[in-house]
Amino acid sequence: MLISFRNISAVALVDPVTGTLSWATRGPWIVQHDARALPNGNLGLFDNAGNYRERNISRLIEVNPSSHEIVWSYEGDDAHPFESYVRSSAERLPNGNRLVTESDGGRLFEVTPDGTIAWEFVNPVRGGENDRYIPIVSSGQRLAYGELDADFRRLLDSPEQGERHDP
Repeated sequence: MLISFRNISAVALVDPVTGTLSWATRGPWIVQHDARALPNGNLGLFDNAGNYRERNISRLIEVNPSSHEIVWSYEGDDAHPFESYVRSSAERLPNGNRLVTESDGGRLFEVTPDGTIAWEFVNPVRGGENDRYIPIVSSGQRLAYGELDADFRRLLDSPEQGERHDP
């Protein structure tokens, strides 16, 4: 099992049968989470605080676990700030893009390998005094409509749910 120890900025491999820690490392990340082993042998991490730039403290990184070299990263920019100190996730999709849940910002987006945002959804709901609170988005998942159960697709296509335009 690949485990992320956020508060000590470490990732490790643990044998689920024996509970033995077989490998652990710290690297160029700070209070990371959502560690994922990628098919190419690298690690994908949501690096919560390893990018200390105003309005852009978070970053996504792909790291070579042997050398600690960051082979890919996404850090946001002034037009699309990226900051979520806790929670959040990033999943590499089959097309090479990453589906990102920026929990604290109430945002889901997909970023291409070159750092372009393919699409984004920002939760429009706000609350509190001067609408200063943003509801947290806990997670997102990319679904292929054709792979959904037929009964569920019929429910989605029902008149009460609105009309679909991309079957």
